[in-house]
Amino acid sequence: MTTLSKLAKWIPVLMILMILVLTAFLIAFIADVVAFENDRERDELRDHAREYVDRRALNVDSDRLLHDPNVLADAYYRWTDRYPHDEMHLAGGDYIPTATRIEWEQARWRVELRSDESDAVVCAVIPERSGDAVIVTNGSCGAAR
Repeated sequence: MTTLSKLAKWIPVLMILMILVLTAFLIAFIADVVAFENDRERDELRDHAREYVDRRALNVDSDRLLHDPNVLADAYYRWTDRYPHDEMHLAGGDYIPTATRIEWEQARWRVELRSDESDAVVCAVIPERSGDAVIVTNGSCGAAR
């Protein structure tokens, strides 16, 4: 038996092993995408929430109060232009551009962000002053009232 004929006997076994290895890699890739997609989306939403409150996005001075419905409504329009695939509303579900001070206070100055690409949701608290830290948590804000 020649060396070539000995190797030829192993070709089907090597092909099966190669198919098994490729299948394992494919399953691992799909599991990674499915398992961590919401984590990646939540990370992006947290960043988007911080950008919404960012002083540059709000066009306010560093010492100005952010708890102003008009300032937050203007920033909302700029934010939706930049992130059309995300949804943001007050914790109670109210539409930000038409929300009154009372609705903002009832929502405890919290906004909820959702991705339309997954079921990722985060809740952000609008700080009182520009430059203060934005508190962002995973999940819904819950009942506002």
